[in-house]
Amino acid sequence: SAEEDAATTRSDFVKSVPAPDEISLEPDVVGSNLFLTLFLILMFGFTSALFNQTLASNREEIEGWTGKFFAPLQGLSNFVEGRFGEAVEGQPWIEAAAGPAAIVALTGLIYGFLSPDFGLNASSVGLFLSLAVAVGAITYVFAGGEAQFTRRRFGLRAGVKLYPVAVVIAVVFVLVSRMMDFQPGFMFGFVAAFALLAPASLDRRQDGQGALFPVVALLAVGLIAWFLMVPLREVAQTSDTWVAAVPEATAASLFVGALEGVFFSMIPLSFMHGARVLKWNRLVWLIAFAAPGFLFVHVLLNQDGAFLEAVEGRRVWTTLALVTFLTVITTATWLFFAVRANGWSLRSPGILEFARRWGGRPIARLVLGAGAIAAVVTIIVFAVLSGDGDVDDVVTSPIVEGSPTATVTPNLTPEDTATPTPAGETDMIAFRSDRDGNLEIYVMNADGSDPKRLTNNGVDDFVGSWSPDGRQIVFSSGGAGNSEIYVMNADGSGQTNLTNNPASDLAPAWSPDGTQIAFVSDRDGDDDIYVINLDGSGLSNLTKNDNITDGDPAWSPDGSRIAFQSDRDGNFEIFVMNADGSDLKQLTDSTTVDRAPAWSPDGGSIAFDSNRDGNFEIYVMDDGGSFVSRLTEDAGNDGAAAWSPDGSRIAFTSDRGGNFEVYVMNADGSHVIHLTNNQALDAGSEWSPAP
Repeated sequence: SAEEDAATTRSDFVKSVPAPDEISLEPDVVGSNLFLTLFLILMFGFTSALFNQTLASNREEIEGWTGKFFAPLQGLSNFVEGRFGEAVEGQPWIEAAAGPAAIVALTGLIYGFLSPDFGLNASSVGLFLSLAVAVGAITYVFAGGEAQFTRRRFGLRAGVKLYPVAVVIAVVFVLVSRMMDFQPGFMFGFVAAFALLAPASLDRRQDGQGALFPVVALLAVGLIAWFLMVPLREVAQTSDTWVAAVPEATAASLFVGALEGVFFSMIPLSFMHGARVLKWNRLVWLIAFAAPGFLFVHVLLNQDGAFLEAVEGRRVWTTLALVTFLTVITTATWLFFAVRANGWSLRSPGILEFARRWGGRPIARLVLGAGAIAAVVTIIVFAVLSGDGDVDDVVTSPIVEGSPTATVTPNLTPEDTATPTPAGETDMIAFRSDRDGNLEIYVMNADGSDPKRLTNNGVDDFVGSWSPDGRQIVFSSGGAGNSEIYVMNADGSGQTNLTNNPASDLAPAWSPDGTQIAFVSDRDGDDDIYVINLDGSGLSNLTKNDNITDGDPAWSPDGSRIAFQSDRDGNFEIFVMNADGSDLKQLTDSTTVDRAPAWSPDGGSIAFDSNRDGNFEIYVMDDGGSFVSRLTEDAGNDGAAAWSPDGSRIAFTSDRGGNFEVYVMNADGSHVIHLTNNQALDAGSEWSPAP
């Protein structure tokens, strides 16, 4: 289908950039991100001021160090600047020749590796073209915009000059982004810089205004591109050609490059635009730094985490770690020079001196205090994150349900009975949770609201699936060694025992025609896939294997096939067979664990869990096992995918926030939303069928 083909023409980089209609406006999320933005401003302000003072006092020696480090690149830089880097007045530098275009293309190619799936495929072609266009446009607006402003506002001769070291910066940013596993990654897309073509002197106000204009212009361009992502994303998601995905990729690249370029340029280092604006007007600098800073945090770093959960996300805490590392390096460098020159005395030009230059002793105390607070907060965050969380069987064991232990007939206590919901009236998600003690089955609305408990037993219950008409739920219940299959109404009433034997029966799945239940049982010695009629008759073993573990059966939407996991080739892989057990085919072939298959409603795709890239993530492939694409990318473990009835969203379980909760995302992996949020285990979601 077009949706499946679109998944292969849209890169992971583009999928990781949320559009404006995918951003949370929840007050707790916005407030948390405002705090994170303030934290970054304080840390960058502290570090920059310390760096600037250290550089000013020891410029020759520091430039000697860096000169030796960059010596191998100096010859190449001089050659490029000599051939193509002359400042050009009155026209874009890109018109000069193929040299600048080559630098733009090379930089775009390097930034392409921000996307984990970048390679010899259709989505990568589109991403490369989009990034090259974005880098050229960002450079023209930023460097060219400042040159235009300076000429027209102050009457000075100005142009732009090629900036070859941008290639090195691109390599460093890509490496840091990939090591941090940060999507979409860090971009500093300028390959040229503003230059005065004749000796001239700008006062502090003129210099500050000249630095501010390109910042505002580029931020405006980035925001326009961001809002254009909404219609362009719809086009890309419904088309089956990579060409149709290029406009969305270009808009995403422009937004990320512009936003991060503005944010980084406003860091008040002595050689950045931020320092020039700060010297002119502190309040203007604060606004110009805080605005892109908040967007960077809210859109790219933390889209839905609130309070402590915000800093538990991998993007946030790795970014905080990077900022803290830079702060430590800068502080150590300052301390080296200060101690070497004056022993341990802080009366020498140093931290108090640079702080006084901001406005006197009160400001000095404020800056020092802010730095101390930032350091303490960072230590607390890392201390919290360093704690080991419990990992439930939903992630660590190939058999998701585990093994329950004693035969107990379910008993729904009247006061715990959920209010009946007429079938088909509400989009519901069933899941299991131990929030009230042991694992019980709950249902909630698809937006996470109004959770209700359906079962109330002394043993663990595991949700299986909904009946095709949405009026009943099949589940397993019991203790280790003797789990049984039960059926109940969608409001928790009418619980009926479907199987009853000394073995373990678990992982039930309702057939699309409503007549059979597929499930896993070890009644013949090993875990095999069985089917049984709804009245308990017609039991049949479909896999019949010795010393092999089969599990997690999932019916195709037309009922003709069953996908399942099996270790028959040595490790767990995804297999598919006809509904009668014939025509067995292996779909995945990795050296790790692939498990928990889930068919898309149109039958063209299968989502599954895999730890092929380290931790467990959710992947999707076509029904033949081809075109495998990774949907989630987080430091936590993600699994137990369940498609929405229209195929546009996927509910899943993740411990990315510290404990297992239920989340939902778009079918392409974008716009992850937290549905449950408590200290208990919430897992194993199953979406109710379409009305």
